[in-house]
Amino acid sequence: IFYKCIKEYNREKIKIMTYLLFKKQDNTTYEVLVEGSNKVIGYLRMDIDGFFYFMNTTAPNVYWDEHTLISIGLKLKELNKEYEQHITTNLK
Repeated sequence: IFYKCIKEYNREKIKIMTYLLFKKQDNTTYEVLVEGSNKVIGYLRMDIDGFFYFMNTTAPNVYWDEHTLISIGLKLKELNKEYEQHITTNLK
């Protein structure tokens, strides 16, 4: 699954597109890669509570733009949706 992010700079009218690939490893892990370079920037991993979380594997001084973070957040929301509904329904 690819998520496309577009960032526009008003002064220069330049569009920068960042594509992320979420590659399923197993039922509890997705590899997060940057398309083109296939660089792994982290993993979406299911924790003991049943929800997926993003684990950054890059150096601690790497900066993330909002579009990349939104893409990761959207994928987390998608992965956690079914479990969130299950908990909400069964814990009323």
